Amino acid sequence: MSQSLLFVLAVLVVERIYAATLIKNQYFPLPTCPDEAVCSEIYELTGTLEERLFYNVVMCRCPTGRYCPTEPGKQTLSVNAERWYGICRPVSDLDSCEPGDVAEEVLIGAKNFGGKTYTSIHCTCPRHQSTDMEEGSYSTAWSRTQREDPRAKIIYELLCMEDVNKRGGRFGGKGNRRFYFYRR
Repeated sequence: MSQSLLFVLAVLVVERIYAATLIKNQYFPLPTCPDEAVCSEIYELTGTLEERLFYNVVMCRCPTGRYCPTEPGKQTLSVNAERWYGICRPVSDLDSCEPGDVAEEVLIGAKNFGGKTYTSIHCTCPRHQSTDMEEGSYSTAWSRTQREDPRAKIIYELLCMEDVNKRGGRFGGKGNRRFYFYRR
């Protein structure tokens, strides 16, 4: 390997270790976000460094050139202890949910998004604002699946919950299920 190639690789490794946020675009080119869509998913990278590191998956561009967050802040909702949804407007502009309200929808094969998948936020749950969520707990839990909806092929509805922990699972499972396949 040439010295210049080794230098470039070393610079990339150093940048990745010391960068505060790594950003990946989910689609290329980035489509414009539908109304109420999550524009980015932000994951905290745990490690031994003192500064907080984030991995950001950008799903779409905010309409009219608005900012899509790359770190937790005023435009993010807590999903769990290490994950946030970035939205195109301040969280304070969203309505508040009560437990049992449909807070989120995951639209798979959305017709208004070129057949792609996105998450739509309708309102904020009290746990969306939480800064001290336990590992394995979530703000919302799966309620039901709609098929044959005119908006998308499949829509998962997630309800605002008081306490959703890993024992119950976010999408309705019992957590840590084991499947066994037997030959006949």
